Amino acid sequence: MKGKSLKHIINRLEDNKKYTIFLTGKGQCDGSFRIDNACGSEIKQNHLIIEFYDRAEVYQNEYKSDLELHETSTNTIIHKIEHAIKECYYKREGLKQIGMKGGIDFHIQRVNGNGEYSRMEVSGEILSKELNELIRNSKILTILEKGSNADKMLQKILHSKGKLKVHKGDKYFSDLTPEERARYRIGDDYKIDPFSSPDNVTEHHKD
Repeated sequence: MKGKSLKHIINRLEDNKKYTIFLTGKGQCDGSFRIDNACGSEIKQNHLIIEFYDRAEVYQNEYKSDLELHETSTNTIIHKIEHAIKECYYKREGLKQIGMKGGIDFHIQRVNGNGEYSRMEVSGEILSKELNELIRNSKILTILEKGSNADKMLQKILHSKGKLKVHKGDKYFSDLTPEERARYRIGDDYKIDPFSSPDNVTEHHKD
């Protein structure tokens, strides 16, 4: 669906109908693919994530009343998506004969039909063999090529360290000495009540 924004595409989905949406990342999201098998209302809830992607293909299986036709349609959709992902690597310089099996690793994030989340790292050879089943049995499947722009962006986000002001004098927790850190309650790891010492209370929280 080129020529229309992803927001426009998502807004036109019907809430109670089920779709398969295939997303391909480019630019900062190059090396990333995502497949959602969900109803329109659920896909709309993920619109902020979806907008990171460059291209969307939306499929609707219209044959639920005919189980055989429905299965044939489902297989066709899965095959198209599988082929599109693999084709990206067969087109790449140096991988034209071997595709994703050419020494590439991938990070896989998925939510299965029961809502269980899992994350793993697999070789391109394994992913090539299991891609069809992963698409078929995942409600949400995200594939990140290791070392790609998308993977680097995600790793940067995951390893970023937020700073929390907790100390009189505008100190950050990460800047405190071990002795100073011992005064603060962080989760269940604490030695004393954090407010038992005036040093733990900032000027605007004296009470």
